[in-house]
Amino acid sequence: MPSVAPPPPALLSLLRPVEVRPAAPLTVNEAFANSSSTAPDIATASTAATATVESAVVAGDILELGDQGLAVRDLQRRLNRLGYSVGVDSTLGPATTATVTQFQQDAGVAATGRVGPTTLLALRVAEARRPDIAIGPLFPSVAGGQTLGLGARGIEVETLQRLLTLAGHRVDVDGAFGGATRAALQDFQRSQRITSTGELGPTTLQALNARIDALGVDVVGALSLPRGYGSLEQLATRLVALDARFSPTTSQGRAALAMALAIGGTEVYGQGASGTDFFTVLGGTGNTMRGFAQFNLAYHDAQTSTPQRYAVYLADILTGVELMPNSDPAADHVDALVVRIADGRVRTGNDLRNFLDARGFGGSNWQGIDDGWSRNPGLADALVRFLQSSAPRVAPVFV
Repeated sequence: MPSVAPPPPALLSLLRPVEVRPAAPLTVNEAFANSSSTAPDIATASTAATATVESAVVAGDILELGDQGLAVRDLQRRLNRLGYSVGVDSTLGPATTATVTQFQQDAGVAATGRVGPTTLLALRVAEARRPDIAIGPLFPSVAGGQTLGLGARGIEVETLQRLLTLAGHRVDVDGAFGGATRAALQDFQRSQRITSTGELGPTTLQALNARIDALGVDVVGALSLPRGYGSLEQLATRLVALDARFSPTTSQGRAALAMALAIGGTEVYGQGASGTDFFTVLGGTGNTMRGFAQFNLAYHDAQTSTPQRYAVYLADILTGVELMPNSDPAADHVDALVVRIADGRVRTGNDLRNFLDARGFGGSNWQGIDDGWSRNPGLADALVRFLQSSAPRVAPVFV
């Protein structure tokens, strides 16, 4: 990183490095044991000299092509939050440089692809103008005007328990809002000087978001499917390894992955299936369809002859590079789903089913969608929760 002259005092006053001070020694993996590994360990983030873009720039550095480290990771994470899709790999490569350039053009500053004081200031101004809350999509009931309190059960309670533990208020993660969870939430509320109601509402959620954000952690819900879908979880791992467009570190990647699992989960690898021959098993009409997405052998044999080609071809269709099997005009189904998750048009499993049907993923072209959902209880809802946890643009939860 080349050295540059320190920014003027007026600008320095706007650049406040994040100081990480967890309430108790705890790593992200302890709080989110089965979560995505996109978040750094808290201890690492708190001790690195240039753990954020702010600390790097204030130290006199410019982030540019080829740089690596936690400051780059922080930059990528924040660009994603602003709706600019980029992989979070701690390396400022060509893709991140292009994303920075796009952000600079949108912000009206010099489009250099390098991040110094001016671009950092533009980044912070853009963030200040965003009223949406990073963890808001994890609590749709609160966004809908309800509160989470005693007696509640389910994924939202489990997420709250994990976040409270991450924030230093330890509680067992069992998905049941009992007395211990209420006490932990009240402790958190008192620590933030807000009314200790013991319920999670908009004010407490905003405070919890601020605390998690101060830790420098991206809270992204892990793929968690209902019991009996071990094969699909293995398929997800294979797809991510075969094509980066299925990577769960971006909303686009998660949308592509969710659609691929929806296609595969409705027939060949449904509830209780134990097979892992994802790319060559035959099924569908007359056993002439190949693999989990049920490609027609007569038309797609060349494109699906190896797992690598299979994954690439499916990703091409989902992202609009290739035509769908029914020869409809090519369309970016991934971006369409990301937008519908972000603006709330897809909130439930039924919404996802309708989305897939409207986009042509049904009938003889994708064998299994139409007749498979009814015998795969819980799968569609689980996929929607997976998508909601990474929405980059959401309707404001707080005003």
